[in-house]
Amino acid sequence: MEKFQKYMTNKYFKYVVYILYFIYFIYKRYLKILLKSLLFILILMFLLLEFRTILSVPKLGVNEQTGFNNIHNYPNSYDVCFVGRSPIISNISSQHLYEQYGITSVSAGVSGQAFPMTLYTLEEVLNYQSPKVVFLDTKVILDSDRIELLNYQDESYLHHSLDNIKTLSIKQKALKTIQKFNKEIDVWDYYSKLYNTHENWKNLTQKNFLGYDPKAAIGMNGNITYMEVADDIINTYSTSNNNFITPITLKKEKYLSEMIDLCDTAGADLVLFTSYTSSTRSQHHAIKTLANKFHLKYLDINEFTLKTNFQHNLDLINESHCNLSGAIKITDFIGEFLQKNYNFELPNSSVQQVFEQQKSLFDIQKQFIYTKQDLLSATNFNKFLTELNNLDINHNLIFISIYNDAIKHLTTLEQKQLHELGLKTTLTNKQGCSYAAIISSDKIWEDFSYISDINCEGKIDNLSYEITSGGLKSGGRSSIMIDEKEASLSGRGFNFVIYNTQLEQVMISCFFDTSGSVNPAQSRYKATSTTTLQQETGPNIWENVE
Repeated sequence: MEKFQKYMTNKYFKYVVYILYFIYFIYKRYLKILLKSLLFILILMFLLLEFRTILSVPKLGVNEQTGFNNIHNYPNSYDVCFVGRSPIISNISSQHLYEQYGITSVSAGVSGQAFPMTLYTLEEVLNYQSPKVVFLDTKVILDSDRIELLNYQDESYLHHSLDNIKTLSIKQKALKTIQKFNKEIDVWDYYSKLYNTHENWKNLTQKNFLGYDPKAAIGMNGNITYMEVADDIINTYSTSNNNFITPITLKKEKYLSEMIDLCDTAGADLVLFTSYTSSTRSQHHAIKTLANKFHLKYLDINEFTLKTNFQHNLDLINESHCNLSGAIKITDFIGEFLQKNYNFELPNSSVQQVFEQQKSLFDIQKQFIYTKQDLLSATNFNKFLTELNNLDINHNLIFISIYNDAIKHLTTLEQKQLHELGLKTTLTNKQGCSYAAIISSDKIWEDFSYISDINCEGKIDNLSYEITSGGLKSGGRSSIMIDEKEASLSGRGFNFVIYNTQLEQVMISCFFDTSGSVNPAQSRYKATSTTTLQQETGPNIWENVE
């Protein structure tokens, strides 16, 4: 009791009592407010995490394709990694490398990436993966300092690199490097995707809430899958000048040396790789010299295009980027190199499951590009109708519309081939008529008129269409609208649009001027008049005839 009285008379004791009373007062008065505030913060954090994909509009362009989701979600699962600029995204098929060679790989390529950003990308990859081989796309080495400086000014390119880096120390190093070339950069813009895409919040559409759609997905494992074909590209590498010296600066050699050190520490081989076909002999010589200096392996696809049966007019979408067919051919070359030089263990079961799940979609994509190439290679009307009769009608729709006249030079053989497609109308000797048809697996619709236009619209499953044919006698027009978009070239003669229902996209649009000549060439140029004629000047290459 005496001790208690002693404490009570102590001058500090009353302060302790005051503090306890204050805590009790706060507890009684503000506890509900504190709990409500805490609950609000937790709910807000949950909503931001849950809806960040919705608020940042999902896109499917080359700049948005990334393998970093795989890299982060399946650590230490990939035997091979690809880093560099856009060619390393489109010109490789990791899915094919797995299916054909049993090798698991992923691309961490980023379009428009400056070389230092590739260095930081590699560092991030090696934080999560333990590959045996890393392929570096040489385009980042060969780009001039001027182009690299422009990449530092384009924040969309910078976001494509930095948004994929989770490791804060690496991101901070990357931002410091960028600040040397771009003083205006707002570093806080690179720590949250939501901050970068806040404008999307004002313009939410149905697309934001659809999530992942396999039919719309054009890439997998960090590889973009192109289905286009640029049929006017030729092999310029074989005729390029080897005398011009391509400079490689000491600064770039320094970056390369740092990448080698990173790979050595991780136990990975760094291989220089030129996968784009617009490279020149002088560039090849420059990279080969660099590879010898640093004792690196170097592969240039341009040196092996004959071996891989690479066809520039069928396997490319432009001078630097392949479609799926070209990517598979380059990947076969890579697969043979890897099998010859390395031993790989059985794939990790979780990542193996990812590749297996993608197999059915990949089969559809391969069937699409190979069928498309067959149709594109049908250089005249007879060959094209033969390919149409071999077409898998279960997964493709055929739309036909005549414009102006298609009958003047229509042959008996071509009429027979049209009948073999299931069409009933005989068009021979009906010059100047209007005619349209739709061929699907369920039914065939066709209509014919001597004097008036033909118009038909409707739906096949979820696909809306509107088809118009105007013959010479009706003075009309030709149109094939698919989902409210014009798909026809509207050239004189027979207009064809082939639509693939599995990937939900047009496979080919072309026309044949059977009014101008017998068995005319396939035309895929936008018609500027009703008298456009073309002739084949090379395999799958046509030019206008005046």
